[in-house]
Amino acid sequence: MFHVEHQENTDKFLEFFVEGAKNLGFSFQDNILAKFHLYYEELSFWNRSVNLTGLQTEKEQAVLLFVDSLAGSLALPENPSVSIIDIGTGGGFPGIPLKLAFPSLQVTLMEPRANKTAFLHTVIGKLELSGISVLPKRLESDHSLLDEEGKWDVAMSKEQSRES
Repeated sequence: MFHVEHQENTDKFLEFFVEGAKNLGFSFQDNILAKFHLYYEELSFWNRSVNLTGLQTEKEQAVLLFVDSLAGSLALPENPSVSIIDIGTGGGFPGIPLKLAFPSLQVTLMEPRANKTAFLHTVIGKLELSGISVLPKRLESDHSLLDEEGKWDVAMSKEQSRES
């Protein structure tokens, strides 16, 4: 298995995450669960100083961030090596959980706020992910993206109603 520092919180988070993922038809090997755990721990740590999410409990975060992001896979074509852009990704949702679940995805995370892009770069490095990049731009203010219209197969954005 993998080492955890905050066992009770991790157990709760992982319990809620594994159950929710299972309801969507996902099951993950321990090495992938360890990456989801590390992502959750980094998110929790950074959330103390950078407002990445307004969700407070392990269950809210597991279900409304991580599991809901996996539900985004329903929008993906059958081909697992498609490219997606996650617009207004904030803390990396849904892009990073989808990348963890489907390693062959090519993912671009679009986020204009510098503090959130710093988090994204850090967590991508800690998770040792490749085929994922951060685009520090706002969609509305960058008309040059129109020239890159065909660059991505799928554009996604997670509803931000309960997140910051």
